[in-house]
Amino acid sequence: MFSKIETYIVEVIRGQRRGFLIKPVLRLFSFFYGAAVFLRNWAYDHRCFKIFRPPVTVISIGNIVAGGTGKTPTVMLCAQAFANKYKVAVLSRGYRSQAGKIPAIVADGRDVQLCGDEPCLLKENLTEAMVIVGRDRARSALLAKERGADLVILDDGMQHRRVARDFEVVVVDGKDPFGQGKFLPAGFLRENGKALGRADLIVVNHSEGTAEVKEQLSSFSKAPMAATQMKIRVAFDLATSEKVHLRGQKVAAFCGIANPKRFVETLEKEGAEVVDILVCPDHKSADPAALKKFSEHCRGLGAKTLVCTEKDKVKILDTTLACLPIAWVQAELTFVDDESQKQWDSFVNKVVTFL
Repeated sequence: MFSKIETYIVEVIRGQRRGFLIKPVLRLFSFFYGAAVFLRNWAYDHRCFKIFRPPVTVISIGNIVAGGTGKTPTVMLCAQAFANKYKVAVLSRGYRSQAGKIPAIVADGRDVQLCGDEPCLLKENLTEAMVIVGRDRARSALLAKERGADLVILDDGMQHRRVARDFEVVVVDGKDPFGQGKFLPAGFLRENGKALGRADLIVVNHSEGTAEVKEQLSSFSKAPMAATQMKIRVAFDLATSEKVHLRGQKVAAFCGIANPKRFVETLEKEGAEVVDILVCPDHKSADPAALKKFSEHCRGLGAKTLVCTEKDKVKILDTTLACLPIAWVQAELTFVDDESQKQWDSFVNKVVTFL
């Protein structure tokens, strides 16, 4: 029931449903949410709340909106930039997982129920780094230091101000940087644009015409900006692990991510024709019965393959759920121009000097 309500509210925010009756309620809650965010930040800014400083260098990677910006690929990019020379630990809350306050080191990418989909995805890709999951990020940072970490990365750490950070990276969606311009639940904002003033680097993802977006962001922050896009590296058949070619193929997409539209756009840029999409709530796996019915429907539309994201792939335990083969795509963040690459390299060098 909660998942259906969440999906309905997201569709109202994005204008996919009218929601005449619920919009005033959402705006009311949005006002109180914004007020609470303001008071909380004021308290941290004026040291009314105690801030824990870990005995290790900390990079926070987060956003000012609720998901869908490309934060997890940025975390991977950042960890990979340092893992060849330093011992890196990624600290994740484990959203919608069974993780508690006591931190646990993720051993592999299979225990999705315990650790959550994003920590498992991170571990699969960051074999040289530690991935620690737990709601208490201060305790996670101490565990990372005990295990020899030189650097910890706070995954989705921007609003987790109880843990001090040495560097703040903020990821924004270049096509909707301010989450419809309203606080949750009337929009997607978790903080207003002024929070960008805390950033040391802003990663503008899903960037095409970046000049206008950069101008908008520069009114809130003087931080350097790096423009990026998501690009599919390769697609694999989930059952056989063989490479799958998407260009010129009719496919059906399914995903449980914050911004499914971006996934469809990425597939279409690779030359795939997406006949339909099955959207699940963020971090949730597809219902087996719904996936089976969806695959039958899409087969009738001419689809040859079901395609999901790498984050969804870690949640699929049975590859025989659908009447179509299931493929998953491995995507990566790429810089759109030399200037963006230069800004990223400059940030990495700044961190190395600090270390």
